[in-house]
Amino acid sequence: MALVKLFKLGANGVPRQHNASADELSMFTVQGGNLKMAGNSLTSEDTDGNIILDPNGTGVVNINSAYDLPAADGAADQVLTTNGSGVVSFQDSNAAQKICTTYNSAAGVTDRDVVYISGSDDVSTADASAEATSRAMGFADGAIGAAGSGPICHDGVLDGFTGLTPAARYFLSETPGLVSTAVPATDEAAVVQVGYAKSATEMHIDIEVIVEVETD
Repeated sequence: MALVKLFKLGANGVPRQHNASADELSMFTVQGGNLKMAGNSLTSEDTDGNIILDPNGTGVVNINSAYDLPAADGAADQVLTTNGSGVVSFQDSNAAQKICTTYNSAAGVTDRDVVYISGSDDVSTADASAEATSRAMGFADGAIGAAGSGPICHDGVLDGFTGLTPAARYFLSETPGLVSTAVPATDEAAVVQVGYAKSATEMHIDIEVIVEVETD
């Protein structure tokens, strides 16, 4: 690491040593290594001064080797959210209203699938065809690969759907993972409400088992 100290010019134009008690300029430049501070604070010398972290080119600002900050500002009223894997991004404020819990999935599930708890800390794709698979508890917020893990949202508003009918009531379908405005009618199928469409892309999650279909 190369350390270069730049001195302030005196009144006669001759460089002079920095005097910490005077209003003088002391600057350091670092080349070929990391900048380390003996203290615990990075403070602006100017009253009400800003501290700007500006990476070069496509670089990012990384915090505590844990997550990266976005390279650009978000839109009005958006909030910062994390995916839990080091990526922080701006999302619409209503996206932060969802309540999710991380689960494992032995077989994997598709993004926005309805799931049920099928084992210890494990979820599988739900469907209304049988009692065992109809115990819906939430929606997958992103695809989860086989033997992987990911967020399952079980309350609040979840975005990312397509073609929902606003204000319509949705039920767990007999097609694994899907939802429908049609109530299942097959013998011994379960009628499980999963929520109400807030818009064409948003589901207000409200899961409730209503009845089991009996056609005999």
